[in-house]
Amino acid sequence: MNNIFNYEAEASVLGMILVDGTLFKELVLKENHFHDTRHRQILIAMQQVHTQGAGIDLVTVTTALGEGIAKVGGTRYLLEMSESVASTLAFSHHQRLVLEAFRNREARKLALAFAEQPIAAEIGKFIRQLQHLQDERSSEKTTFDHLLEITDEMCNPTDGLSGFQTNFAALDDMTGGMQKGS
Repeated sequence: MNNIFNYEAEASVLGMILVDGTLFKELVLKENHFHDTRHRQILIAMQQVHTQGAGIDLVTVTTALGEGIAKVGGTRYLLEMSESVASTLAFSHHQRLVLEAFRNREARKLALAFAEQPIAAEIGKFIRQLQHLQDERSSEKTTFDHLLEITDEMCNPTDGLSGFQTNFAALDDMTGGMQKGS
């Protein structure tokens, strides 16, 4: 069930933002992506702080939560989230985990709704809805996608060379770079 309700990834993303408020600008997650209602409330508070132009940290988020701080577990919970962050380097990866859990929950809802009333005429709609979830996933670049781009740039340089750069400018100008078989 962890792939449907990834509580740890949600807490990690929010904790990383509490540690480094500038990460909020890289946040692609929205309120509905979070399953835990406490995490949704914390995200809303972070959005308020960001909208006001203040830096996001433990104090500003606590202040934005106001009386609602008790509903999210108090300042102790916010502090625990921020203290559990060893590094912010995995921010994008943890966001992807939260998105994947969201998509799995949505796909499960769609499947259960269809299973309750399996009408042949609704199959097309069901498939389109699942495809829409899949299309959202494919719009994100994976590590593999980034590596393919790097490989493509290395094999097909755009600086006018038809081969590989040798770091000898005069030679590269004369030969177009090292060619296959050279």
